Amino acid sequence: MSDLFSLQGSFYSAIRNATTGKPGKRTWLGNASAATLAVSVEKSDKNESFSGSRGLYGSLITAKSGTLNITLDEFLVENLALALHSTPVAITSGTVTGEVLPTGLVAGDEVQLDKRFTSGLVLTDSNATPATLVEGTDYEVVSAAGGIIKILDPTSLTQPFEADYSYAAADSLAIFANATPPERWIFFDGINTVTGDKVILDLFRVQFDPVGNFGLINEDWGGLQLTGTLLLDPINLKSSNLGGYGRMMKSKAA
Repeated sequence: MSDLFSLQGSFYSAIRNATTGKPGKRTWLGNASAATLAVSVEKSDKNESFSGSRGLYGSLITAKSGTLNITLDEFLVENLALALHSTPVAITSGTVTGEVLPTGLVAGDEVQLDKRFTSGLVLTDSNATPATLVEGTDYEVVSAAGGIIKILDPTSLTQPFEADYSYAAADSLAIFANATPPERWIFFDGINTVTGDKVILDLFRVQFDPVGNFGLINEDWGGLQLTGTLLLDPINLKSSNLGGYGRMMKSKAA
């Protein structure tokens, strides 16, 4: 029976417990359109000098390394956190009252509110008896999501203008918010589609580089191409069944 292979499967990430060496809660990374594991060694070769042919006499491994290259197709918070070296911060919904806009605005000027994903905007001027600006006459909302307002006709109004509005809940990811690169336990739950055998891969400590090419305009499907370096796990290294970097398991044929 042949043992040819063509693999498919799901990738998960988890925070590794530094004390026990075990993974915590797993998070599915969504569809991965490509994934490759590369392991390599550095060697110091020794050539002999007794035969006259200078043949290779010994080879000493001086270093071991591995990388995981993976393309994640889904715009998930965990994926963005890995790509941007960020820790997600949940922003709760709320309201803003009396946000003061810049002064000296003329027709055609655009300003941006402090919050994003806005709704229910009401603008008033600074007259002793404040006048309410009329949308479509005095201003227009260019982007409610971006909180961008365009001033149309401020001539009869007293500046500065003040804004009252609501904003929606959101996930915020500050780029390079983490002092150290994100590290994850990566788990691959796969299947050999040729034979039906199950294939499992655990990578104990993968430290991810920031995304090298984050396409912000996509003519076709977008994707996050990430590269992670395999780090030695001193806890799991003590187990001969696990090793220091990771473990691949393949189900036995029935």
